[in-house]
Amino acid sequence: MEDVPFSNREIREMFSDVKGGLERIERQTVATNGRVTKLERWKYIGMGATSVLTLIVVPILAWALWVLVNIQGQVHEAVDQALSAYDIEK
Repeated sequence: MEDVPFSNREIREMFSDVKGGLERIERQTVATNGRVTKLERWKYIGMGATSVLTLIVVPILAWALWVLVNIQGQVHEAVDQALSAYDIEK
């Protein structure tokens, strides 16, 4: 097959096809980038909310559990004392 140079019309047509393809790729990239940015924003909001809950709620729940356990211990002591006082009086 002979190497025949392309005509100017053929070269312009090829460049036009390439340019059209690049424009479609650019539009898709811009659209996708916007969606990815929104997803990343939601991800960071979720991570921040989880961090805040962990730093604030978990210590409060731990303190409440500690108080509950101490109150139950005090109740058991009071009941034991009352029962022992009752047994002594018999």
